[in-house]
Amino acid sequence: MYIDLYAGAGYSRIQGTKTVLMGSPIIALTLPDPFDKYIFCEERPELMAGLKARVERVAPTAGVTFVPGSCDSEIDRICAAIPKGSSGNKTLSLCLWTRSISA
Repeated sequence: MYIDLYAGAGYSRIQGTKTVLMGSPIIALTLPDPFDKYIFCEERPELMAGLKARVERVAPTAGVTFVPGSCDSEIDRICAAIPKGSSGNKTLSLCLWTRSISA
């Protein structure tokens, strides 16, 4: 289970350059040993639209749940997307809480 609370658009450009890097959602989706499920939360609609398009192109069969809106206000929806653990269904989750800051 991979949870990214500030997913962004999937790629990031280094300010003042033409260099574009893969963001954490795309890196997670392209690992050799993939996660079983991904949850991407993003507040800005234009970034979410870009992320959805990139996920469809990079990993169309991945189990992705998109949660539009602020992770602070959408915490119930995020938690509801996490499968419930039990003795027969173990759930291990990695949650990223990173946010880019403009200078």
